[in-house]
Amino acid sequence: MKTLSQNKQRFIGIVKAVNQQLNPEFRLSREQAIEMYDREISPYGYPTNQSILIREGMAMFQYNQAVIERVKLNKASKDLAGCLGSGEGFGYNTSTGDVCPNYYVTKDLADSLIETKTPEGKPDLIHNEVMPTIKVVFPKDHSEISTIAIRQRPYNHAMQQHENGIWVRVCFWQLAGKDFKEKIYVDIDYFIPLDGTGHCMMCDTREYFKKNLLEKNWTRIKYATQPENVKYLPKRVGKDHIAISQISPVHIEDEEIKDLIHRFLKGLDVSYNFVINLLCLLTNEPEIITVQKSASKYVDTKNKGFSSEKVNNVPNVHWLGEHFTTRVVDSTPKDGEPQVGKPKKSHWRRGHWHTILQGPGRTQKTMRWFKPTFIRGHKQTEEVSK
Repeated sequence: MKTLSQNKQRFIGIVKAVNQQLNPEFRLSREQAIEMYDREISPYGYPTNQSILIREGMAMFQYNQAVIERVKLNKASKDLAGCLGSGEGFGYNTSTGDVCPNYYVTKDLADSLIETKTPEGKPDLIHNEVMPTIKVVFPKDHSEISTIAIRQRPYNHAMQQHENGIWVRVCFWQLAGKDFKEKIYVDIDYFIPLDGTGHCMMCDTREYFKKNLLEKNWTRIKYATQPENVKYLPKRVGKDHIAISQISPVHIEDEEIKDLIHRFLKGLDVSYNFVINLLCLLTNEPEIITVQKSASKYVDTKNKGFSSEKVNNVPNVHWLGEHFTTRVVDSTPKDGEPQVGKPKKSHWRRGHWHTILQGPGRTQKTMRWFKPTFIRGHKQTEEVSK
Protein backbone atom coordinates (compact mmCIF):
# COMPACT_ATOMS: atom_id res chain seq x y z
CA MET A 1 0.00 0.00 0.00
CA LYS A 2 1.25 3.49 -0.85
CA THR A 3 2.53 5.35 2.19
CA LEU A 4 0.55 8.51 2.89
CA SER A 5 1.93 11.64 4.50
CA GLN A 6 1.08 12.36 8.14
CA ASN A 7 -1.23 15.21 7.15
CA LYS A 8 -3.16 13.04 4.72
CA GLN A 9 -3.43 10.27 7.31
CA ARG A 10 -4.63 12.87 9.80
CA PHE A 11 -7.36 14.02 7.42
CA ILE A 12 -8.50 10.46 6.70
CA GLY A 13 -8.69 9.87 10.44
CA ILE A 14 -10.81 13.00 10.86
CA VAL A 15 -13.15 11.90 8.07
CA LYS A 16 -13.57 8.47 9.68
CA ALA A 17 -14.39 10.08 13.03
CA VAL A 18 -16.92 12.48 11.47
CA ASN A 19 -18.47 9.60 9.48
CA GLN A 20 -19.42 7.91 12.74
CA GLN A 21 -21.54 10.95 13.60
CA LEU A 22 -23.37 11.12 10.25
CA ASN A 23 -26.16 9.22 8.58
CA PRO A 24 -24.77 6.76 5.98
CA GLU A 25 -25.77 8.85 2.96
CA PHE A 26 -23.53 11.72 4.12
CA ARG A 27 -20.39 9.68 4.83
CA LEU A 28 -17.22 9.90 2.73
CA SER A 29 -15.29 6.89 1.54
CA ARG A 30 -11.52 6.75 1.92
CA GLU A 31 -11.12 7.41 -1.83
CA GLN A 32 -13.44 10.43 -1.71
CA ALA A 33 -11.53 11.83 1.27
CA ILE A 34 -8.20 11.52 -0.58
CA GLU A 35 -9.69 13.10 -3.71
CA MET A 36 -10.98 16.03 -1.64
CA TYR A 37 -7.60 16.44 0.05
CA ASP A 38 -5.66 16.41 -3.26
CA ARG A 39 -8.02 18.48 -5.38
CA GLU A 40 -6.64 21.96 -4.55
CA ILE A 41 -3.22 23.56 -4.36
CA SER A 42 -3.57 27.04 -2.87
CA PRO A 43 -1.58 29.90 -4.43
CA TYR A 44 1.27 31.53 -2.54
CA GLY A 45 0.16 33.77 0.32
CA TYR A 46 -3.07 31.87 1.07
CA PRO A 47 -3.92 29.19 3.64
CA THR A 48 -3.49 25.73 2.12
CA ASN A 49 -6.59 23.80 1.18
CA GLN A 50 -5.25 20.89 3.23
CA SER A 51 -4.86 22.96 6.43
CA ILE A 52 -8.37 24.38 5.94
CA LEU A 53 -9.87 20.89 5.55
CA ILE A 54 -8.11 19.58 8.66
CA ARG A 55 -9.19 22.56 10.74
CA GLU A 56 -12.79 22.41 9.46
CA GLY A 57 -12.92 18.65 10.00
CA MET A 58 -11.82 18.95 13.62
CA ALA A 59 -14.37 21.73 14.19
CA MET A 60 -17.11 19.51 12.68
CA PHE A 61 -16.15 16.56 14.85
CA GLN A 62 -15.98 18.57 18.07
CA TYR A 63 -19.18 20.52 17.39
CA ASN A 64 -21.13 17.36 16.49
CA GLN A 65 -19.79 15.63 19.60
CA ALA A 66 -20.79 18.55 21.83
CA VAL A 67 -24.34 18.62 20.48
CA ILE A 68 -24.68 14.83 20.78
CA GLU A 69 -23.55 14.96 24.41
CA ARG A 70 -25.83 17.89 25.22
CA VAL A 71 -28.81 16.15 23.63
CA LYS A 72 -28.08 13.03 25.70
CA LEU A 73 -28.00 15.15 28.86
CA ASN A 74 -31.15 17.06 27.79
CA LYS A 75 -29.22 20.33 27.98
CA ALA A 76 -29.69 21.27 24.34
CA SER A 77 -32.75 23.09 23.11
CA LYS A 78 -34.92 21.64 20.35
CA ASP A 79 -33.58 24.27 17.95
CA LEU A 80 -29.95 23.38 18.65
CA ALA A 81 -30.64 19.67 18.24
CA GLY A 82 -32.52 20.44 15.02
CA CYS A 83 -29.63 22.53 13.73
CA LEU A 84 -27.43 19.46 13.95
CA GLY A 85 -29.89 17.38 11.93
CA SER A 86 -27.85 14.66 10.26
CA GLY A 87 -24.64 16.16 11.60
CA GLU A 88 -22.23 18.60 10.01
CA GLY A 89 -20.24 17.06 7.16
CA PHE A 90 -17.92 18.14 4.38
CA GLY A 91 -20.68 19.07 1.89
CA TYR A 92 -19.53 16.40 -0.57
CA ASN A 93 -22.23 15.26 -3.00
CA THR A 94 -21.76 11.49 -2.74
CA SER A 95 -24.03 10.82 -5.69
CA THR A 96 -22.13 12.97 -8.20
CA GLY A 97 -18.77 13.50 -6.48
CA ASP A 98 -19.13 17.26 -7.01
CA VAL A 99 -17.24 19.65 -4.78
CA CYS A 100 -17.29 23.37 -5.49
CA PRO A 101 -13.73 24.71 -5.90
CA ASN A 102 -12.26 27.27 -3.55
CA TYR A 103 -12.30 30.85 -4.82
CA TYR A 104 -9.19 32.83 -3.89
CA VAL A 105 -10.03 36.50 -3.53
CA THR A 106 -7.32 39.12 -3.95
CA LYS A 107 -6.76 41.65 -1.17
CA ASP A 108 -7.60 44.54 -3.51
CA LEU A 109 -11.02 43.11 -4.44
CA ALA A 110 -11.82 42.02 -0.88
CA ASP A 111 -11.08 45.49 0.52
CA SER A 112 -13.04 47.18 -2.26
CA LEU A 113 -16.14 45.03 -1.70
CA ILE A 114 -16.00 45.63 2.05
CA GLU A 115 -15.70 49.39 1.45
CA THR A 116 -18.75 49.51 -0.85
CA LYS A 117 -22.21 50.42 0.39
CA THR A 118 -24.65 47.60 -0.35
CA PRO A 119 -27.75 48.28 -2.50
CA GLU A 120 -30.80 49.64 -0.68
CA GLY A 121 -33.42 47.04 0.23
CA LYS A 122 -33.39 43.56 -1.27
CA PRO A 123 -30.93 43.53 -4.17
CA ASP A 124 -32.98 42.30 -7.12
CA LEU A 125 -29.75 41.84 -9.03
CA ILE A 126 -28.82 38.69 -7.07
CA HIS A 127 -29.93 35.76 -9.20
CA ASN A 128 -30.32 32.25 -7.78
CA GLU A 129 -27.99 30.78 -10.39
CA VAL A 130 -25.01 32.64 -8.93
CA MET A 131 -25.70 31.36 -5.44
CA PRO A 132 -24.31 27.84 -5.17
CA THR A 133 -22.33 26.82 -2.11
CA ILE A 134 -19.03 28.61 -2.53
CA LYS A 135 -16.04 29.05 -0.26
CA VAL A 136 -13.95 32.18 -0.55
CA VAL A 137 -10.38 32.02 0.78
CA PHE A 138 -8.75 35.28 1.89
CA PRO A 139 -5.02 36.08 1.79
CA LYS A 140 -3.12 35.41 5.00
CA ASP A 141 -2.39 39.11 5.44
CA HIS A 142 -6.01 40.23 5.08
CA SER A 143 -7.30 41.65 8.36
CA GLU A 144 -8.79 38.81 10.43
CA ILE A 145 -10.96 36.85 7.96
CA SER A 146 -9.68 33.46 6.80
CA THR A 147 -12.61 32.02 4.81
CA ILE A 148 -16.25 32.83 4.07
CA ALA A 149 -18.63 30.07 2.95
CA ILE A 150 -21.86 31.20 1.25
CA ARG A 151 -24.85 29.04 0.44
CA GLN A 152 -28.53 29.41 -0.34
CA ARG A 153 -30.90 27.35 1.75
CA PRO A 154 -34.56 28.00 0.83
CA TYR A 155 -35.84 25.49 3.41
CA ASN A 156 -34.82 25.39 7.07
CA HIS A 157 -35.21 21.83 8.34
CA ALA A 158 -34.62 22.86 11.94
CA MET A 159 -37.37 25.49 11.91
CA GLN A 160 -39.63 23.50 9.56
CA GLN A 161 -40.33 26.57 7.47
CA HIS A 162 -39.44 28.04 4.11
CA GLU A 163 -36.97 30.88 4.10
CA ASN A 164 -35.51 32.92 1.30
CA GLY A 165 -32.02 34.00 2.15
CA ILE A 166 -28.31 33.33 2.36
CA TRP A 167 -26.43 31.30 4.95
CA VAL A 168 -22.94 32.51 5.72
CA ARG A 169 -20.14 30.93 7.74
CA VAL A 170 -17.26 33.23 8.57
CA CYS A 171 -13.97 31.84 9.82
CA PHE A 172 -11.75 34.48 11.36
CA TRP A 173 -8.70 34.46 13.55
CA GLN A 174 -8.18 36.12 16.92
CA LEU A 175 -5.26 36.54 19.27
CA ALA A 176 -5.94 34.85 22.59
CA GLY A 177 -4.21 33.09 25.45
CA LYS A 178 -1.57 34.46 27.76
CA ASP A 179 -0.33 37.87 26.58
CA PHE A 180 -2.59 37.42 23.51
CA LYS A 181 0.09 35.57 21.56
CA GLU A 182 -1.96 32.48 20.66
CA LYS A 183 -3.71 32.54 17.27
CA ILE A 184 -7.09 30.80 17.25
CA TYR A 185 -9.69 30.28 14.51
CA VAL A 186 -13.38 30.88 15.24
CA ASP A 187 -16.37 29.93 13.06
CA ILE A 188 -19.63 31.89 13.27
CA ASP A 189 -22.80 31.22 11.26
CA TYR A 190 -25.42 33.79 10.35
CA PHE A 191 -28.40 34.10 8.00
CA ILE A 192 -29.28 37.01 5.67
CA PRO A 193 -33.07 37.05 5.12
CA LEU A 194 -34.05 38.28 1.67
CA ASP A 195 -37.71 38.60 2.69
CA GLY A 196 -37.27 40.25 6.06
CA THR A 197 -39.70 42.60 7.79
CA GLY A 198 -37.26 45.24 9.01
CA HIS A 199 -36.15 48.50 7.39
CA CYS A 200 -32.83 47.01 6.21
CA MET A 201 -31.45 43.55 5.47
CA MET A 202 -28.52 43.93 7.86
CA CYS A 203 -30.93 44.79 10.69
CA ASP A 204 -32.96 41.68 9.81
CA THR A 205 -29.72 39.68 9.82
CA ARG A 206 -28.81 40.85 13.32
CA GLU A 207 -32.31 40.14 14.62
CA TYR A 208 -32.36 36.66 13.11
CA PHE A 209 -28.99 35.95 14.70
CA LYS A 210 -30.13 37.05 18.16
CA LYS A 211 -33.41 35.14 17.91
CA ASN A 212 -32.29 31.87 16.31
CA LEU A 213 -28.51 31.44 16.25
CA LEU A 214 -27.10 32.52 19.62
CA GLU A 215 -27.12 29.05 21.17
CA LYS A 216 -25.71 27.36 18.09
CA ASN A 217 -22.83 29.83 17.77
CA TRP A 218 -22.19 29.78 21.52
CA THR A 219 -21.81 25.99 21.33
CA ARG A 220 -19.63 26.20 18.21
CA ILE A 221 -17.25 28.74 19.77
CA LYS A 222 -17.16 26.94 23.12
CA TYR A 223 -16.41 23.47 21.79
CA ALA A 224 -15.07 23.81 18.22
CA THR A 225 -12.61 26.72 18.22
CA GLN A 226 -9.30 25.62 16.69
CA PRO A 227 -5.67 26.64 17.30
CA GLU A 228 -3.51 28.01 14.50
CA ASN A 229 -1.51 24.80 14.09
CA VAL A 230 -3.68 21.69 14.30
CA LYS A 231 -1.38 18.91 15.50
CA TYR A 232 -3.87 16.10 15.95
CA LEU A 233 -2.08 12.84 15.15
CA PRO A 234 -4.24 9.88 14.15
CA LYS A 235 -3.77 6.54 15.78
CA ARG A 236 -3.92 3.33 13.79
CA VAL A 237 -6.52 0.77 14.79
CA GLY A 238 -6.32 -2.49 12.82
CA LYS A 239 -4.82 -2.96 9.35
CA ASP A 240 -6.37 -0.02 7.49
CA HIS A 241 -8.47 1.86 9.98
CA ILE A 242 -7.33 5.19 11.34
CA ALA A 243 -9.14 6.75 14.27
CA ILE A 244 -8.76 10.31 15.46
CA SER A 245 -7.06 11.09 18.75
CA GLN A 246 -9.39 12.63 21.31
CA ILE A 247 -7.86 16.10 21.66
CA SER A 248 -9.66 18.91 23.46
CA PRO A 249 -10.43 22.12 21.56
CA VAL A 250 -9.20 25.56 22.57
CA HIS A 251 -10.72 26.52 25.92
CA ILE A 252 -12.62 29.80 25.91
CA GLU A 253 -14.34 31.27 28.96
CA ASP A 254 -18.02 32.19 28.77
CA GLU A 255 -17.29 35.90 29.21
CA GLU A 256 -14.85 35.75 26.29
CA ILE A 257 -17.53 34.09 24.12
CA LYS A 258 -20.03 36.77 25.05
CA ASP A 259 -17.56 39.52 24.19
CA LEU A 260 -16.54 37.82 20.93
CA ILE A 261 -20.16 37.49 19.73
CA HIS A 262 -20.86 41.10 20.71
CA ARG A 263 -17.86 42.36 18.73
CA PHE A 264 -18.81 40.17 15.77
CA LEU A 265 -22.34 41.61 15.61
CA LYS A 266 -20.99 45.14 16.02
CA GLY A 267 -18.64 44.61 13.07
CA LEU A 268 -21.08 42.51 11.03
CA ASP A 269 -20.95 45.01 8.15
CA VAL A 270 -17.46 43.76 7.18
CA SER A 271 -18.51 40.25 6.13
CA TYR A 272 -22.06 41.32 5.25
CA ASN A 273 -20.83 43.94 2.77
CA PHE A 274 -18.42 41.44 1.25
CA VAL A 275 -21.09 38.75 0.76
CA ILE A 276 -23.83 40.94 -0.70
CA ASN A 277 -21.49 42.95 -2.93
CA LEU A 278 -19.74 39.81 -4.15
CA LEU A 279 -23.04 38.19 -5.17
CA CYS A 280 -24.09 41.39 -6.93
CA LEU A 281 -20.75 41.50 -8.71
CA LEU A 282 -20.95 37.84 -9.79
CA THR A 283 -24.37 38.56 -11.32
CA ASN A 284 -23.31 41.67 -13.22
CA GLU A 285 -19.64 40.98 -13.91
CA PRO A 286 -19.14 37.18 -13.99
CA GLU A 287 -15.79 37.74 -15.68
CA ILE A 288 -14.46 38.69 -12.24
CA ILE A 289 -13.87 34.93 -11.90
CA THR A 290 -10.80 33.77 -13.79
CA VAL A 291 -9.12 30.38 -13.90
CA GLN A 292 -5.34 30.28 -13.78
CA LYS A 293 -3.86 27.11 -15.25
CA SER A 294 -1.18 25.35 -13.25
CA ALA A 295 2.37 25.92 -14.46
CA SER A 296 3.63 22.56 -13.20
CA LYS A 297 2.46 18.95 -13.15
CA TYR A 298 3.27 18.31 -9.50
CA VAL A 299 4.15 20.16 -6.32
CA ASP A 300 6.38 18.99 -3.49
CA THR A 301 5.63 19.95 0.09
CA LYS A 302 8.30 21.15 2.50
CA ASN A 303 8.27 17.82 4.35
CA LYS A 304 10.85 15.16 3.51
CA GLY A 305 10.83 11.39 3.30
CA PHE A 306 7.54 9.63 4.04
CA SER A 307 5.93 12.93 5.05
CA SER A 308 6.37 14.43 1.58
CA GLU A 309 3.58 14.55 -0.97
CA LYS A 310 3.42 14.92 -4.72
CA VAL A 311 0.10 15.93 -6.22
CA ASN A 312 -0.13 15.03 -9.90
CA ASN A 313 -2.28 17.00 -12.33
CA VAL A 314 -2.42 20.06 -10.09
CA PRO A 315 -5.87 21.67 -10.48
CA ASN A 316 -6.40 25.16 -11.80
CA VAL A 317 -6.73 28.07 -9.37
CA HIS A 318 -10.08 29.89 -9.36
CA TRP A 319 -9.43 33.58 -8.75
CA LEU A 320 -11.77 36.35 -7.69
CA GLY A 321 -10.30 39.63 -8.91
CA GLU A 322 -7.06 38.28 -10.37
CA HIS A 323 -6.63 41.43 -12.50
CA PHE A 324 -8.52 43.82 -10.20
CA THR A 325 -6.60 46.80 -8.81
CA THR A 326 -7.67 49.31 -6.20
CA ARG A 327 -8.07 52.88 -7.43
CA VAL A 328 -5.66 55.03 -5.41
CA VAL A 329 -5.60 58.84 -5.35
CA ASP A 330 -2.99 60.99 -3.62
CA SER A 331 -4.23 63.84 -1.46
CA THR A 332 -0.83 65.51 -1.72
CA PRO A 333 -0.98 68.72 -3.81
CA LYS A 334 0.82 68.63 -7.12
CA ASP A 335 4.07 70.56 -7.49
CA GLY A 336 3.42 74.29 -7.50
CA GLU A 337 -0.16 73.99 -6.20
CA PRO A 338 -1.06 75.51 -2.81
CA GLN A 339 -2.17 73.31 0.09
CA VAL A 340 -5.96 73.60 0.57
CA GLY A 341 -7.22 72.71 4.03
CA LYS A 342 -5.50 70.56 6.62
CA PRO A 343 -3.33 67.54 5.74
CA LYS A 344 -5.47 64.40 5.34
CA LYS A 345 -5.07 60.94 6.76
CA SER A 346 -5.33 57.94 4.44
CA HIS A 347 -8.94 56.80 4.12
CA TRP A 348 -11.48 55.12 1.84
CA ARG A 349 -14.00 56.97 -0.28
CA ARG A 350 -16.78 54.39 -0.22
CA GLY A 351 -18.16 52.79 -3.36
CA HIS A 352 -21.83 52.21 -4.16
CA TRP A 353 -24.23 50.58 -6.62
CA HIS A 354 -26.32 52.59 -9.05
CA THR A 355 -29.35 51.46 -11.05
CA ILE A 356 -29.02 51.99 -14.80
CA LEU A 357 -32.12 52.00 -17.04
CA GLN A 358 -31.55 50.84 -20.60
CA GLY A 359 -33.11 48.97 -23.51
CA PRO A 360 -36.42 49.70 -25.29
CA GLY A 361 -38.35 52.26 -23.30
CA ARG A 362 -35.61 52.22 -20.67
CA THR A 363 -37.41 49.37 -18.92
CA GLN A 364 -34.43 47.07 -18.38
CA LYS A 365 -32.63 47.54 -15.08
CA THR A 366 -28.97 46.81 -14.60
CA MET A 367 -26.65 47.71 -11.79
CA ARG A 368 -23.32 49.44 -12.10
CA TRP A 369 -20.63 49.27 -9.46
CA PHE A 370 -19.00 52.61 -8.70
CA LYS A 371 -15.83 51.28 -7.12
CA PRO A 372 -14.40 52.76 -3.91
CA THR A 373 -11.24 54.84 -3.98
CA PHE A 374 -8.40 54.72 -1.49
CA ILE A 375 -7.25 58.25 -0.68
CA ARG A 376 -3.56 58.15 0.22
CA GLY A 377 -3.10 60.87 2.81
CA HIS A 378 -0.01 62.88 3.57
CA LYS A 379 -0.61 63.94 7.17
CA GLN A 380 1.68 61.32 8.69
CA THR A 381 4.39 62.13 6.10
CA GLU A 382 4.34 65.81 7.04
CA GLU A 383 4.48 65.05 10.78
CA VAL A 384 7.45 62.71 10.32
CA SER A 385 9.30 65.26 8.16
CA LYS A 386 8.96 67.81 10.88
